[in-house]
Amino acid sequence: MAKGKNAAEFFADVIKNVASNSLETRKLVYIYLLRYADFEPDLALLSINTIQKSLSDQNPVIRALAVRVISALRLPVIAPIVQLAIKQCCNDLSPTVRRATVQAIGKCYDLDPSTGTNLIESLTKMLSDRDPLVLSSALVTLGKYFPDRLDLLHRPFRNICRILPQLDEWSQVVVLELLTRYSRIYLAKPRVFASNGRSSELKQVEDEDIFGASDTPEDGQRSVVLDPDMELLFKSASALLFSRNGAVILAVAKLYFYLGTRETFSELEVAEPVVRLLRSDSSVQYIALMNIRTMAMTRTKSFVPFLPYFHVLPSDNAVITKLKLEILTLLVDEKTVDTVLSDIKFYATTSNNPKVVANAMQALARCALSFPSHSRRILAWLFHQIGCEKPIVVSETLTSIRVLIQNDPTNHISTVARLAACLDQDLVANAKASIIWLVGEFAGLAYEITPDVFRKCTKTFALEDENVRYQIIVLAAKIYSYHLDRQKSTEMSEETETDLRNRRSNEVIPKLFSHVMHLARYDSSYDIRDRARMFSALLNSSINNDIAFLVLQAPKPLPIISIKEKLLGLESDQKASLNSTPIGRLHLGSVSLILGHSVDGYQQLPSWTPVDHLIDPSIRDEEENKEDGITPFSNTTKQYRQSPPITSLSSKTYREPESHGLRTNGKRLTQQTLDEFLGDVKVASEHGDESEESEESEESEESDEDESEGDGSDESNEGDSNEDVSASEQDGENEEQESDSSNDETSRMIR
Repeated sequence: MAKGKNAAEFFADVIKNVASNSLETRKLVYIYLLRYADFEPDLALLSINTIQKSLSDQNPVIRALAVRVISALRLPVIAPIVQLAIKQCCNDLSPTVRRATVQAIGKCYDLDPSTGTNLIESLTKMLSDRDPLVLSSALVTLGKYFPDRLDLLHRPFRNICRILPQLDEWSQVVVLELLTRYSRIYLAKPRVFASNGRSSELKQVEDEDIFGASDTPEDGQRSVVLDPDMELLFKSASALLFSRNGAVILAVAKLYFYLGTRETFSELEVAEPVVRLLRSDSSVQYIALMNIRTMAMTRTKSFVPFLPYFHVLPSDNAVITKLKLEILTLLVDEKTVDTVLSDIKFYATTSNNPKVVANAMQALARCALSFPSHSRRILAWLFHQIGCEKPIVVSETLTSIRVLIQNDPTNHISTVARLAACLDQDLVANAKASIIWLVGEFAGLAYEITPDVFRKCTKTFALEDENVRYQIIVLAAKIYSYHLDRQKSTEMSEETETDLRNRRSNEVIPKLFSHVMHLARYDSSYDIRDRARMFSALLNSSINNDIAFLVLQAPKPLPIISIKEKLLGLESDQKASLNSTPIGRLHLGSVSLILGHSVDGYQQLPSWTPVDHLIDPSIRDEEENKEDGITPFSNTTKQYRQSPPITSLSSKTYREPESHGLRTNGKRLTQQTLDEFLGDVKVASEHGDESEESEESEESEESDEDESEGDGSDESNEGDSNEDVSASEQDGENEEQESDSSNDETSRMIR
């Protein structure tokens, strides 16, 4: 099996060893049985009886292994047997067995979903367990197989919060997800009270969330009122921010992000542990940056102190560089804008990666739109880069200029004129094509500039590259369409002096258009020839003029470069249709957020339940044992008071529960090992020998005294002394009988 070979032919021989006394042999047989039970279901059923007997074995390791094996056999026939095994092992005293039982609940549910009702009863009992391993497995089973039954967490909610730091790392991730969903449904939303800065009166307001801004003034005071159970959850989860597992840190950040307020997020310093994840490898950095980008939209102030962590490093790839630049533009403010702009300019001019240059130029455009006071300086720097020797820098520079112009076209007509003047320089083909396209977009606004640009481009039409020639044809069609539209408007109204002054210049436009269409008709590019024929047919026919106007003069949608608008789905309808859920609305820590789109099985976080529909908080009170004041399966030894001890002969590491002992002859007898018992017997025998020697010495002394007195006394005194001797002999006989009885009792205990 270890070498990948098929060992199914030995199935019958291996199954014979399922009842072996060796623990190692049983483990190997169970592993083999799990691997090949599907190939030989009939023979596998023969081992069920032996496995059931192992459920009552004295060794808890064997009992746990038997539960795992019997639940892992993918045989629908044994589903009732598995259910009985689960019910039997739920009350086992060993946490190892109870944990295996919890894991068997999910496997049994997969095997037969109709057993879900009975399995939920067993799972409810396991959720009240105080052992961290058992509880973590129960919560993982609940989240995986019964995610809609969050009501099972009512009673153990507070216990789970207290024991949360003791769970294993990967269970903590699942438990934090469950507690986040539970809190959104069954706990009260934190109430925020704020003042407007002018008066000290506090009024309840809505806190800022991912979908909108807060209605709290910046200079106002804020106070937050939390539900007691929510406060307990926050206090318990704060210790997990120092976990060594990055998934746990992101899960805790998600909990505070969706359940807490800005004050909670800042006071608990959630941002620092999340930012520390950027010290890991590139894959962890990518996941951390994706989550930080979403959190930075509403928790900006918490991440501003860590702005240097988002500077681009030479070792960063294009994807991480893009995310860092986007986060930089989200965190930048008036105090740090100068530093951030200088860094972004450095990235744009020194990088040889086209994607890094493009992302840096887009970041500059976002800064220019966010800070109008710096837009002129940024625009001047962009114009200076048009003459750069790197084609990618020039191309991305013109793209950024185009974005700035399109967002405010009326105030950038002079900028278009400056771009048109740049056509006289020796530019790369892509830069010329971009400038010509941008001039054509302003053919309706800058009517005094575009005809002259068209005239200059016509002279060098045959010498330009293919993409430049294509843009010249589009420019000619746009200018000519506006010319025809303007002619119609002047015919319907009286001519003014301005129209008469521009009549001569307007007569040149049809001639230039015909000349360019004639040149394009014999171009070597099929695309240019076809496009020239289409424009000629549309614009030279009065019937098709309306269609031409619709094609050439249709308003273009404004480019969206704001990170918040992109993440919240305010892009074009085509992109919105491809992505049903915008990336900014995908919750933190999900696979969908990392991939950038919702995947199968993705579930949005539930909305907050109104206060009027919340359940009574007393339902989360814990039930206590009336006798001992503890809940079931406590770690203390009081729970085993009525349970008989379990001995183990094959496991040396298993420790017995503490025995409370019995009383015999007024003495307390406790359970001991054989070595301890023999040691006590040896000590008792030594004490017995010492007592016998002391008694013999006392008897010899008394006899000497009696002899000395008997020499000078009469017969009456002799009679008294004889009575004393007989009395002492009788006492000695009684002592010998007591010693014989104690030895008999000791021999019985040894047997």
